[in-house]
Amino acid sequence: MEADRTSMDAPACPGCARRDRRIAELESQVAQLQDRIAKLEEQLAAATRGAKRQAAPFSKGPPKINPKTPGRKSGKDCGPKAFRPIPPVIDETYQAPLPKRCPCGGVILLAHLFGQQRHLFTYLRIPGIDATNYRAEQALKGPIVNRKVWGGNRTEDGAAAQGIISGVLGALAKKALRAIDWISGLLRAPADTPLLVPIPGG
Repeated sequence: MEADRTSMDAPACPGCARRDRRIAELESQVAQLQDRIAKLEEQLAAATRGAKRQAAPFSKGPPKINPKTPGRKSGKDCGPKAFRPIPPVIDETYQAPLPKRCPCGGVILLAHLFGQQRHLFTYLRIPGIDATNYRAEQALKGPIVNRKVWGGNRTEDGAAAQGIISGVLGALAKKALRAIDWISGLLRAPADTPLLVPIPGG
């Protein structure tokens, strides 16, 4: 027992002490690397989720603590409530009369109308043509809303698919057919489904 107590109380050898210190340093480095790997995995997962979303304005990231408010910045130079205050003293005033008509006398406008009259007044010469482009604007309304709401399509394949779907739905609306009935009939019995556009020579 006396020999065992003596061996336990004896100081460790210098090589063992260096080994223990090295092991402690390596364990600390391993812990730091594990924490860094965990943070990188979280950032990679967030980036992957962000890439799958349709548009950046609808990001689901953490909210900002102090978001910037829109409009003019506040301060003495900018004035209160986004407008500059009226100066207490007006030094000079200037009259800026507006001409009653264009300086050219309307020659430029008349020349433009004369040159484009064939296109501007087509509806007067050909029956059945609208005087406005209302139908064209309504036809473009769907893609415009798509672009404004979620930024449009990300790939050429998506744009082509949307163009085909929009064309089919537009043709069904013009023929007063229900889209769900026509598409379901096309999937169940293609041969019995009426064509939207006649096949040339068919």
